[in-house]
Amino acid sequence: MCAAPQTFTQFEMGSERWSSENNITFMNLYREQENLWNCFDKNYKKRDMRKASLEYIANEMSLVNTSEPIDTPSGSKILEDDVSRDIDDKTDNRSIDSSDTSLIKHKNPVQVENKIKHNITQETSGIAAAINELKQLNSTIQTSSCSQQCDEYDVIGKHVAIQLRGLPLLDFIDAKDEIQQDPVYQVIHSQDLSQYLIGPQKQFLGSQFKQLLDNHQMHHTRVSTLVIH
Repeated sequence: MCAAPQTFTQFEMGSERWSSENNITFMNLYREQENLWNCFDKNYKKRDMRKASLEYIANEMSLVNTSEPIDTPSGSKILEDDVSRDIDDKTDNRSIDSSDTSLIKHKNPVQVENKIKHNITQETSGIAAAINELKQLNSTIQTSSCSQQCDEYDVIGKHVAIQLRGLPLLDFIDAKDEIQQDPVYQVIHSQDLSQYLIGPQKQFLGSQFKQLLDNHQMHHTRVSTLVIH
């Protein structure tokens, strides 16, 4: 934010206070002379140009020059606040060090902090909404799973699956092959396929099922010592 001049030559209309019209006229004239308040103006640091601008304002308002440096009058202070807000909006909160010729531009820390808090709040709300959605989905899945009837067949299948997951890859492949080669598995698998067969094909499979079951009862093929114990 550019600082307005701290002192300038006093111009006054005798001993009378300025009227509202004079204050408005002064502020309009002061605003026109950008080298008095705009730190980015090329004539901002040229004393002669600034003095000429003040004399122009005095002539336009027909003021008497007392040639006495004083503090900035109240009318200028009002304008200073107005101009400062104007410059803040236009220069994106840029600041200048009067002792250095280089400009230092930076964001207002308060605005940056507020923006960060706003972004964090939005992200947190999005994450919370996603977590709630996952919780609802998980609850729906659990409710659906519990509604299905579980019996001894489900327990055996789950037990076998747990054992298979704990095996190394090669042992898992061997155990799977042994299970699939077991006559009982072949009978069950063939029964699942028999619904698509008709006539003599189904009768032939029926005789094969009986023979496989008889062989299984006689030899008691080992399924897998690594899986079921």
